[in-house]
Amino acid sequence: MVRSDETTAMNNLFLKPICSTRGDAKLNLIIAIVVVVGIVYVVIKAAPIWIDHYSLKDEIEQLAIASQCRNLERVKQEILNRIKGFSNTTVKEDQVIVKCDSDKVKVQVDYRRRLELPGYSRTFSFNVNEDIRTFR
Repeated sequence: MVRSDETTAMNNLFLKPICSTRGDAKLNLIIAIVVVVGIVYVVIKAAPIWIDHYSLKDEIEQLAIASQCRNLERVKQEILNRIKGFSNTTVKEDQVIVKCDSDKVKVQVDYRRRLELPGYSRTFSFNVNEDIRTFR
């Protein structure tokens, strides 16, 4: 007859789980950390593109208000210089239009900005249309 000590030892020897739950938890944690780091990396690379776009819209509005339908060519050059200051940006001089109609300054800007990630790139197209009423 087999003693209970030997039975327990045999059960422990042959009935061990194939994978330990502790190891699974470590693998899940590593995968979660990799995913979170990847998302943070993409946000850090993409967020400045959108922040620059919205700050450009605000700057265009301020330039249009300050111009008061004078020096429209200077306003156009300032907008072009600001856009060209961004990295990975494509803009042509004919894509920036500044016009004055009676008491409104109309500004139309089209430009493209490229997002470069390892193994992936994407070009964003931006369009700014502003009609700003000037104060006379």
